[in-house]
Amino acid sequence: MYKRQRELWPWSADVEITLEANPGTVDATKLGGLRRAGVNRLSFGVQSFHDHHLRTLGRIHSAAQAERALADAHTAGFANINLDLIFALPGQHVDEWAADLERACAQGTTHISAYNLTYEEGTAFHHWRAERRLVPLDEDSEFEMFQLTRRLLAERGFAAYEISNFAPDGLACRHNLNYWRGGDYLGVGAGAHSFERRASLPWGRRWSNAKSPVAYLQRIAATATAEATSEMLDRRQAAGEFVFLNLRCAAGMPTAEFATRFAGEFAAMFPQVVELERDGLLCEAQDHIKLTPKGLLLADSVFASFL
Repeated sequence: MYKRQRELWPWSADVEITLEANPGTVDATKLGGLRRAGVNRLSFGVQSFHDHHLRTLGRIHSAAQAERALADAHTAGFANINLDLIFALPGQHVDEWAADLERACAQGTTHISAYNLTYEEGTAFHHWRAERRLVPLDEDSEFEMFQLTRRLLAERGFAAYEISNFAPDGLACRHNLNYWRGGDYLGVGAGAHSFERRASLPWGRRWSNAKSPVAYLQRIAATATAEATSEMLDRRQAAGEFVFLNLRCAAGMPTAEFATRFAGEFAAMFPQVVELERDGLLCEAQDHIKLTPKGLLLADSVFASFL
């Protein structure tokens, strides 16, 4: 089967193939098969090494299962392992978060994603917050956790190459960087999303497949495509998203690439940059526009000004 896959989907010798995995649904046998199939980067949604926080998040795995999955991944031959964590959980203490970060670093992890918990409308967390079943962590503690993350991981050799993503030099996740730099990508499977630019679509088009596996198969059988939604971007929208996504990266937004891609100067399209720089939120360095340390703390407000 694996040989047939490689015949249909040939890849270069240095390709990076990432697979997201739930620590509660893998074992040594499955991980070994994935490694032999060509997967060479794993991304585990661990979220926490504290069982009571995992229960709050509704995760099916325990902290012990997460550590066992990480050990099995190393045994299977995976040298590049991402680990996702979440902070600012209801009732979480700063020392618990510090312990999570330390345990993540101790697992032989080569990449850590650290996101603060959000309460997006339409999610169970949003509903539970409205009912007071969940009480969000106070802003001071969340800020302290954010600062701790950057300081502790830097001390352990993990560079912050994006606001919430950390890795030693040379081990940043390639497909993540492609998204943030505005590159094309193809999503295959139920619920997958895609984006492309070409001569006839200079600002880009994005689309998504049917979410349900049943609907996905039905659409393919009926129309030879599983596409369920499609959106054509206009110049202004595409430019704003390019700025926002690149500003998330430590390297910043490349002004020369912006001018070429959108046939216009950055400051001319977004004059608000002058005020943002004056307020100390953005700065220019080596032909890139970047968030300042102050801008990093107010990143969401900066991003919103371009969208």
